[in-house]
Amino acid sequence: MKKMFSPRCVTSVILLVSLLLAGGALAQGLPEKWDDEADVVVVGYGAAGAAAAAEAHDAGADVLLLEKLAFPGGNALLCGGAVYGAGTSVQKELGIDDSPEQMAKYYEQIKPGLNKPEFIEIISAKSAEAVEWLLSHGAKVPAKYGVPGLTAGGFENLYEHITPARTRSHWVEGGGPGLFAAFKNAVDSRGIRVRFNTPATRLIRNPATGDIVGVRAVQNGKELAIKARKGVVLATGGFVHNKEMLKAYAPGGDGYPGAKGSPGATGDGILMAQEMGAALWAMHEVLESLGINGVGTAYFTPFMEYTVIVNKEGKRFIKEDAWTEPITEEALKQPGAVAFLVFDSKLRARDEVSNTVGAAIPEEKVIEASSIPELAAKLGIDPDALQATIDEYNTACETGEDPLGKGKKALFPCKEAPFYGIIADPLPVITTGGLLTSVDAEVLNPFDEPISRLYAAGEVTGGKCVGYPGCGTAIAECIIFGRIAGRNAAQLPDW
Repeated sequence: MKKMFSPRCVTSVILLVSLLLAGGALAQGLPEKWDDEADVVVVGYGAAGAAAAAEAHDAGADVLLLEKLAFPGGNALLCGGAVYGAGTSVQKELGIDDSPEQMAKYYEQIKPGLNKPEFIEIISAKSAEAVEWLLSHGAKVPAKYGVPGLTAGGFENLYEHITPARTRSHWVEGGGPGLFAAFKNAVDSRGIRVRFNTPATRLIRNPATGDIVGVRAVQNGKELAIKARKGVVLATGGFVHNKEMLKAYAPGGDGYPGAKGSPGATGDGILMAQEMGAALWAMHEVLESLGINGVGTAYFTPFMEYTVIVNKEGKRFIKEDAWTEPITEEALKQPGAVAFLVFDSKLRARDEVSNTVGAAIPEEKVIEASSIPELAAKLGIDPDALQATIDEYNTACETGEDPLGKGKKALFPCKEAPFYGIIADPLPVITTGGLLTSVDAEVLNPFDEPISRLYAAGEVTGGKCVGYPGCGTAIAECIIFGRIAGRNAAQLPDW
């Protein structure tokens, strides 16, 4: 039976426990001595952490970045390399008429009520600025359609009756490494100090004032107390690699065959902030997708609607233009918890598919055949069953009436040889629920009150990228709210 959560229900359940834990943390008191200190301590050196550190530095603060792994990057390093924006210089060069208002109208259609309106407004208004910030630090997005370049990276075409569909996913040259190089340049060019192999373990609270005044961490087996004279920014990412948290919150529980993204995404920042009494938002919301387990960039969110998705029995089990989460969750229920994406040469040539295959999906993972029965045999599916499914699907494309309810605009025939298939695993990609924050990136308690001197940005937070509106929305959010968090933390007086 599927777990059902309201956005606030998790907070209600953990409220008393969180407050009790916070009381325990208060009782710990301040350390007898500090092992290191800075004006602003940023925990996590991915996209949000880099943006926060750079902005705090530019606001005049001495900044220290803590990273649990031996290298920076987080999910930004492993992603396809897109950032989502409206009204950008790249769009204008291509003659694309777009605006924050149009982007907001589209964004509002994605998981309404879970993506908070105040965040949608800010992200839409500042998305072009986020793209330009990235370009100013060395990222290159050529003014052309494709990857690298511009594509329609979300579900924009499904809402053309509300607002014009626009190509807003800006793909950086070099993919994820090319994208993160700009964030690293933002840190390196400012001479910001970084401690690698230094996982933060707890936040430090002043029992006299309630302020967050530092971080406890471990480096080379030694426990450290690191003082933050002005504030702490949490940019630690989500929890797709924390089985216990997935079991507690995710619709798929801990039944996924693996997970995408950085191995550092284990929920550390969420747990540390919970101890301080932080509220959570939409913790059940996980960006799930069919992908290829073990191939970091291979997931199919942008183009599943252009395929025919079947199970091991050769049968369709869900409409392919559904949200990526229900597709993934239904795939988990299929025999062997596996799915197969089938498409023909005409669909293979579409930008949405061709730009992903080869760039994010290794060519060797795409199985080719001259006929549907031959493809079925290569995929380990009954040839007669798959042929019957494809025939029924093609009839639906002709009539415009799909028995599973796939929209007419997404009914693409699968008729032209050669035919292709990809064996796909249902996987969590990122978590889109997390700490509840204000528009100023302050971490809030369950009464919507800021936890003093504690900020957060990126995947550790919730309410901004639920349902994942398009490729690159998480990166845009990391830049926008990372900069807000860094700037606001830097402007605080020393405690």
